[in-house]
Amino acid sequence: MLGSFANASGMTKCQPCGSSEQWTTSQLLTIHGEQRWIEVQAASNESLCHCAPGWFLDDGVCRLCSEGAVCAGSNDVELLPGFYSSSEDPGSVFKCHGDASRCPGGRPGTCAFGRDPSSVTCGACLSGLRPSGATCSACSGGDYAIFVLVGFLVLGGTGMYHMSVLKQNQSIVNKQSGLLNANLYLTQLVVCLQLVIVIQKIDITWDEPFVMLMQALSFLSLDSVFQSVN
Repeated sequence: MLGSFANASGMTKCQPCGSSEQWTTSQLLTIHGEQRWIEVQAASNESLCHCAPGWFLDDGVCRLCSEGAVCAGSNDVELLPGFYSSSEDPGSVFKCHGDASRCPGGRPGTCAFGRDPSSVTCGACLSGLRPSGATCSACSGGDYAIFVLVGFLVLGGTGMYHMSVLKQNQSIVNKQSGLLNANLYLTQLVVCLQLVIVIQKIDITWDEPFVMLMQALSFLSLDSVFQSVN
């Protein structure tokens, strides 16, 4: 009888594999060069107990296979390309939107090269890597150069904005000294840098070079200012 076994001589009744109807007895066979799980009767060992095709084993219970996964009867979940589930919770299958090739399928917790398998749908890269299509690659010097260039453009744009405001009112320019102009620019610069520190408080896992920049500017945070006063 499927779903039961007799592992000792003299038994008058087979022992069921489990308490539900989703249990069966099967073994992996090679047929015409292809491996397939085939149900067998008169099982003589508990190791032949598996969940029926379309079900998978989770914490000793056979559970229904989710969309985006294949459960061939081996107790395991096999994900289709474009779908993701974690190894800790293989039954919760998510569809990978956008570039679905970052989710190659296969065993739960499998991601494309460099992708973090603990992130939902392989959306994040491992530490020290940056997105490069479906995979992730190491950060290069060019990445930092672009970031520095953007920073200079932002800071330079702030200074040019102040200059344009002052030029619109020449009377203010005549009254302002060079020291005061520099003070206005530096004040605005500090405010911009403090905004970067505020962004750090957002519950997001930041990668390099943002982590390095935020750590370098942490002394400008209000928390550090209050601690220095106390």
